[in-house]
Amino acid sequence: MIQAPFFKPTGLENNPNTLRHHANDYLSVLLNRGLNHATIKNRFGFLKRFINWSEHRNRFYLPDITITQLQDYKMELIKSPGMKSVVLQSSTIHRHLVCLRAFFHWCTREGRLFDNPAIELTTGNPNEDKLAVCLTEKEMNRLLSHPDTQNLYGLRNRTIMEVLYSTDIRKNELIHLDFSDIDFSAEIVTIRHGKGNRQRLVPIGKRALDWIDTYLTRSESHTTGHSSPLFLTREKNRVGDGTIQMLFKSAKRDCGISKWGGAHLIRHTMATLMLKNGADLRIIQEILGHTRIDTTLIYTHLDITHLKEVHRKTHPAEQGISKGMLF
Repeated sequence: MIQAPFFKPTGLENNPNTLRHHANDYLSVLLNRGLNHATIKNRFGFLKRFINWSEHRNRFYLPDITITQLQDYKMELIKSPGMKSVVLQSSTIHRHLVCLRAFFHWCTREGRLFDNPAIELTTGNPNEDKLAVCLTEKEMNRLLSHPDTQNLYGLRNRTIMEVLYSTDIRKNELIHLDFSDIDFSAEIVTIRHGKGNRQRLVPIGKRALDWIDTYLTRSESHTTGHSSPLFLTREKNRVGDGTIQMLFKSAKRDCGISKWGGAHLIRHTMATLMLKNGADLRIIQEILGHTRIDTTLIYTHLDITHLKEVHRKTHPAEQGISKGMLF
């Protein structure tokens, strides 16, 4: 679990005017406000990258940062590859820059800076990326069939995939699922650790529930108390981010799937396939837990051939009733 102090000692933290010192204070404030730990972890990562970049250029202190430095850093994000040796998506760059703007706004509001250097920093359009990648139904079924369910942890992995595919919940939401969050009779999952600490109910299909039941039955040492984690490691601890990442990395490799993404790839896939099958976008929004409908549009992808077919079948000008209006 993430906790203060966020930055490791380097001999500079004791100086009250270093970027690291102010960043530690800022993140501590967010932590004390009860902000979602995943959000704080992301902001720490964004600030750490910026501070490392600044220190590499001998800019250790808050007053060293000007709009020129921030613009240079923005160009660095745009041009430089990310951790996976691919160009950072515009949505990721947008989040980096929004984090910096929030940090410098806080520093100015708290009287740590006289002028805010980030006030003119533009964050770009987060929606400029290509539509989200998703799997075909055949690829999805191939991925689901990959784990060796004769093995307990293969069975666990298959169950994890089935739950993600059925509910479309986020990876962090799945990690925090407890046994008591699953209502088998009502076929509902309670998400207690949603984004922004929002709770919600999501439907879960019978197939996924059957896999959960099989997994719990086979796992003899698995307790089913009220706060017992649903998915466990070999050491009987709650599964973590690394376990989920390795699950999808190995499964995609063995299945010959090169599309980028893990748990979120299933999230994109389910939303897309449900839309193709006629689900209302607002229903998808509720299931995904999005507060804004435009976020749902970013996370989903409809093949243009499907859009063309719907357009041809539903648009009144394509129904042959107004041909005379052409002249």
